[in-house]
Amino acid sequence: MKSDERHRLKENPVMKYVSKAVQWAIPHAGKIVTGVIIILLIIMGSWYYNYKQQQKNEKAGIEISRTMEDLGIERVEEVKEEKITLLGDLVNNFKSTKNGAVLSYKLGKYYYEKDEYEKAKNYLNIAKDNLEDNDYIKHMLANLLIEQQKYSDALTVLQSINKKYELYDNILYLIYISAEKTDKEKIVSNVKREFEKEKYNNSKYYSMIKIREAL
Repeated sequence: MKSDERHRLKENPVMKYVSKAVQWAIPHAGKIVTGVIIILLIIMGSWYYNYKQQQKNEKAGIEISRTMEDLGIERVEEVKEEKITLLGDLVNNFKSTKNGAVLSYKLGKYYYEKDEYEKAKNYLNIAKDNLEDNDYIKHMLANLLIEQQKYSDALTVLQSINKKYELYDNILYLIYISAEKTDKEKIVSNVKREFEKEKYNNSKYYSMIKIREAL
């Protein structure tokens, strides 16, 4: 009976693999233990980093709220010009946190609307680099670069925007403009082909391209 059972185990393909794995593991036990320890250290290190980032982000939120309360404002747009540097200092201290990056975006928008493009670009880049959902920031940054006639830089930013972005028809139009200005004929052709898709039939930006082509 025992002989038959051993025979069945030998015939079982799963048990064959298990047996081979055990035979391999015995002489490599030290390496396996080392590997497990390394994996555990990586997991613990990642957890600790995320924990510290969360703490820093919470601190950033508290400091930003306190400063805006002291300034007597609810929105960045309400701050007096001589006090705006206080918010800039907060960005410098907390730019790697979500709350700090959001404030950086708001400052970028503030300066963009005042036509102070270099300051706007600095804060928008900080926000872009530290926020995961950043297509709307890239959109504003690209508009800024186009206004500065930096079409090649604008094109680089525009081409990094996710095609699922809700305003992607505008992005395509800006890509078209930037590519046209930098003599990128292949990109111009690709944009026109993209606009021929049914989902863009009612896009005003497709109509604008047709008008430009007709002139």
